[in-house]
Amino acid sequence: AFIILNGSSMTQMSNEFFTNNRPLYGRKTFQIKVQPFKFLEMREYFDKTKPELLPSIYGVYGGIPKYFEGYIQSKTLKENVIRDFLSIGAPLLEEPDAVLKQEVREPASYNTLFAAIANGATKYSELSSKTNLESGNVSRYLDNLVFLDLIKREMPSYTEDRRKILYRVDDNMFKFWYRFVPRSLSLINSDNSHIAYRYIEQNLDKYMGGVFEQICLEFLWHINGTSAVPFDFIHAGRWWGSDLNKKQETEIDIIAHDGSSKGLFCECKWSTSKAGEDILLNLCSKTQLPQFTKLTQKYLCLFSRSGFTDGCIKQAHKLGNVLLFSLDSMVQTP
Repeated sequence: AFIILNGSSMTQMSNEFFTNNRPLYGRKTFQIKVQPFKFLEMREYFDKTKPELLPSIYGVYGGIPKYFEGYIQSKTLKENVIRDFLSIGAPLLEEPDAVLKQEVREPASYNTLFAAIANGATKYSELSSKTNLESGNVSRYLDNLVFLDLIKREMPSYTEDRRKILYRVDDNMFKFWYRFVPRSLSLINSDNSHIAYRYIEQNLDKYMGGVFEQICLEFLWHINGTSAVPFDFIHAGRWWGSDLNKKQETEIDIIAHDGSSKGLFCECKWSTSKAGEDILLNLCSKTQLPQFTKLTQKYLCLFSRSGFTDGCIKQAHKLGNVLLFSLDSMVQTP
């Protein structure tokens, strides 16, 4: 006989099984932390939606079925967002507040911290100053949010440096909500939801740049170990650091490496224009930074929402170590 316990509150489930004065402490034989759907997994649900719309839906709703299960595929993204986020009584209008109240004891403080991260404060020092929270509390709050999979800590891929840790929202629905909903509350309460959506529409492409990077990273892990990539990698993620030649900070959207001599340098372009050879050559120049001298076998990869110019394709063939993935090819990947 088996007893299976299922719960949506991570704090409650953790308390029941890992607090030594609880009846179930030490009694579990197996545990699973159910993860949200990745982009390619979520794609299976939207069988009646145009492929080019899927990244934006993923960027708004994320991969938790509770958030996207009510999406009506026969309606536009605008109609769905207004119904689910921007209307009085909308199912997701107060969802982040409800989750925080369920999981933590000081939801107002967590809300302040969350809003700061969602609006661009990614360093610990920035979060301490912009939230006016005590430094010790900021550290504790961040630990709890990381535990809840709502916030993630990032270090530069390949040249990992704990001094450069950044904090980012790790749930797309939360990221979207904190980016767009709080500023629209007055419009929502005065039944001006269509005006609230105009701001979202004007800024959605900028917001989607980071989401597309996430989709591309998920895609890389999906094809890792197949003939679609030139080597098996053990780590992949964003990189940021100093360009000593130009004496300025720079970043690379994704670096995947095998822990030894092989590296795959990726650029992700969420643009309505095709990616040109200038983007490819700029990425190529970044691979020559002194931080990457130990990577003796370097490959390039471009991800593009809108495909590639003829010049880019020719340059890729000329270089010979380049992978090109359009959004269409990614969505169609088994």
